[in-house]
Amino acid sequence: MRRVVIILSLCGAGALIALAVLPWWLSPVLRRVGHRWGADFARYERVGYSRFALRDVIVTQGNVQVRVDRAETETPLLWAWHHWTGRPAAIIASAWRVEVKPGESPARASGKRGAMPLRSVLFKVAAALDRWVPQAEIGAGVVVWPGGELRIGSGQWQQRSLTVHSLRSGTREAEVQVTFAKNDELHLKAGPVDDAPWQLTLTSVGEEITGQLQAWEQRAPITARFAEQGWMPAALDVRA
Repeated sequence: MRRVVIILSLCGAGALIALAVLPWWLSPVLRRVGHRWGADFARYERVGYSRFALRDVIVTQGNVQVRVDRAETETPLLWAWHHWTGRPAAIIASAWRVEVKPGESPARASGKRGAMPLRSVLFKVAAALDRWVPQAEIGAGVVVWPGGELRIGSGQWQQRSLTVHSLRSGTREAEVQVTFAKNDELHLKAGPVDDAPWQLTLTSVGEEITGQLQAWEQRAPITARFAEQGWMPAALDVRA
């Protein structure tokens, strides 16, 4: 009798583990949780027994709307296990679009605008991503706002570093890597997507920016200092 109880207990535990791990129950839960955060999706798909994908994801927050054709990741328990053991799995997103519609942004409503407020926001976003989405891969996408847009060929996010392939603004195009170090340093590297002989490296520490632009084997050191608000530097020195 004791063996029967042990066997039944093990079977029951295995059934509970399978129910928690297998992604059959995720669709209604994800839809309900997503609605609380302004997110919705058209279709849920199982990818084997350990991953799932969402089709036509739409997230709306204020005057910003994000659309992703397809997003794929691990089931919640596997994701949590890999996250806690320091082996996070990548979240993979295909074609996407971010649209900023006309309206008052939180930064504008608070009266804080410029390079330094934007820097603070970017570090907060990077910290949140490092905690909850430590690794991600994105396909081609575009960020559109009134009067302009940025196009991205593809990108990877890992270890607080964002690498963007083919960042295009108008007729200008570059390969860009931005790293948000935990000591409050921001490092930026930009280079050509073709064989053009130029490279830009910048380091931002607080209100100070230092770096250099190298083109045709010539170096131009750059130093700049920004005020608490405003997009133009309060001081700028370029030696070429």
